[in-house]
Amino acid sequence: MGRLVPLSRFCLLKETVLHYSEGLAHAGYKDGGRDPTIAVNDSGKEPKALWVDPEKRPWRELTALLGFISQEQTRGFQCWQLDLALNRAREASPHFGIWSGGLRVSSNAGEQYVSGSDDYVESLVWLDGEQLGATWFTCLKQEMEALDQLAKKLYGCVSSYFREQKVDGGKLAAQSTQLFWQLCERNFQALVDGCDNKERCQTLRRHFAGYLHLSYDRFCPSSTARQLDAWAKCRPNLSDYQPVKQEA
Repeated sequence: MGRLVPLSRFCLLKETVLHYSEGLAHAGYKDGGRDPTIAVNDSGKEPKALWVDPEKRPWRELTALLGFISQEQTRGFQCWQLDLALNRAREASPHFGIWSGGLRVSSNAGEQYVSGSDDYVESLVWLDGEQLGATWFTCLKQEMEALDQLAKKLYGCVSSYFREQKVDGGKLAAQSTQLFWQLCERNFQALVDGCDNKERCQTLRRHFAGYLHLSYDRFCPSSTARQLDAWAKCRPNLSDYQPVKQEA
């Protein structure tokens, strides 16, 4: 399967156009031929690109795209355009956006085309130049990792709910996590703006915890006695999610 890697570029209220061309063969990112807009991880045995995933919108990859802000020696994915242009963007405007998007395509016999689950995805996130730094990035990374753990917990709980009723709930568990991420996207910009503020962050965590339970209830009905028993037994326990633990 062939895919286009996401293009990540600064956006200052300008129209952005994606060009998909086919023609002369050229070196790929593994051979050193690399477009500065793609994100590549060179820390492993061979380079690894950040591919488009229609089920994972680009805003969820923001910490990977901004990995160069981290002070760690191993920074993971690196997008040269973001790395080299960040200071210039700060000088041009106190507030600027990072647009990221791409198209996943299928490949067969040398031809590439869009089919099946292939799709185009994009995200735009606005940043405050004065806020950016190692402290802010660490806070955002911690919150995104916590959301990933919530999504995994939701998947496990929905799967367990259906196992209690002798039903395969794998597809529904995946759909519940997709709904969870769609709901979380509503508050992601607020998380970017306030992840280093404890009070604002705790308020957002309450929203995210509510989205998890909403997603669980949507896919795990509790109408009958048997359903109610499985619902109560498998309902996500968020005692390890800080604001819920503090309020208990």
